[in-house]
Amino acid sequence: ADVDLAGIEQRARELDVLAEVTRRFVEVVAAQQQLDLTRESVELTRKTLEAISVSVEAARSPVAERSRAQIALTRARLDEQRAQGELRSSRYALAAILGDEEPTFVAARADLFTFDTLAPFNRLAGQIERSPDFLRFASDARLRDAELRLAQAQARPNLALSLGVRRFEETDDAALVAGFSIPLPVADRNQGNIRQARIRITQSQAQRQAAFARARATLHGLYQQLLTSQTQTEALRSEAVPQARTALEQVQYGYERGRFSFVELADAQRELLGLQEAAITSATDYHRLRAEIERLTSAPLAGTAPEASQP
Repeated sequence: ADVDLAGIEQRARELDVLAEVTRRFVEVVAAQQQLDLTRESVELTRKTLEAISVSVEAARSPVAERSRAQIALTRARLDEQRAQGELRSSRYALAAILGDEEPTFVAARADLFTFDTLAPFNRLAGQIERSPDFLRFASDARLRDAELRLAQAQARPNLALSLGVRRFEETDDAALVAGFSIPLPVADRNQGNIRQARIRITQSQAQRQAAFARARATLHGLYQQLLTSQTQTEALRSEAVPQARTALEQVQYGYERGRFSFVELADAQRELLGLQEAAITSATDYHRLRAEIERLTSAPLAGTAPEASQP
């Protein structure tokens, strides 16, 4: 039973490592997406500054608007530098768990917005008992049963046999002597150990039931959050982001013709970038939650090993 428990513990640690690699890989992909978004923001604000500069030179816009556009560009560039630092940190974190001092890859290749078909919740819940976390309880139960059988065996009287040679001094003869002995049973022989072993079995069963109830509740919460993240990401990418992009194009068109102010243009830009960032965050949450569910149910991690472009 102890050997079985050691093997189960090893499998649990392997799954822990796989789940952590998945989480760190997702962090790299998300950081890459964030960096691309900040670069898009820099390009957008740069073009806006160029357009405003032309308008100011033609005396169609006040100089203050160009100053605001320059400040917006500076902020966008600072955000890009911050995103570069976060990507660098996430790359080193992934390299560390792979056993490398330095990242041996340039970019992680994955589509953050690809969502696999989810299994029904009841099917996932049925897999909990096959995970190493709960196989520990099964192995522990076998160990407790073995302890009970040992205590019961020790409660039985042991028959002792003896065999020897005896020499008689008076006649100078020798004789073969055989004998046996058996302890007299008493009412409480090893009963304390037997009761203790039975209590441990009951405790193990109760702990397993309580742990399963907690795990099922945790799985249900993770599953619902996973569905929410998927729905939110899809809604942002299919509805909110296209609408914000269209609105920005309309505001830009109107700004060039004097119908909108720079403040309204900047608000439209921030709205689009904010929705895109929200979509990245929501998709990242989806993959993190999926990794947690797969760790809890001991299901194979989705997808194949990530490819990495060599330097």
